[in-house]
Amino acid sequence: MPSYVSSIEDAVDRCACGYRKSPDQVTDLLEECGFLIDEVRVLPDAKDTVRWFRQVQANMDAHWAAGERPQALDEYYITFSNMIAAVERGAVSAYSIIARRG
Repeated sequence: MPSYVSSIEDAVDRCACGYRKSPDQVTDLLEECGFLIDEVRVLPDAKDTVRWFRQVQANMDAHWAAGERPQALDEYYITFSNMIAAVERGAVSAYSIIARRG
């Protein structure tokens, strides 16, 4: 993770991505906050991962015109663009974490 370089120029630390987290760090935090972890797995196929990120972006596009998205969602949107580029070049993996309140 320390050697990862963002695919987009980004002066803003969107979604705290500048502080990259391992799956263990994420699940530990969720458990500390009272969540029960049901499943953790790497998404198996880069094409499906990219398709999923693009579907989320398309859903946002369908509900908000450019410049009208709430800031938090806009940060996710831009983060997804970065993740798409990183997944396509094999630099990162995406995980599915299913958690529920304990």
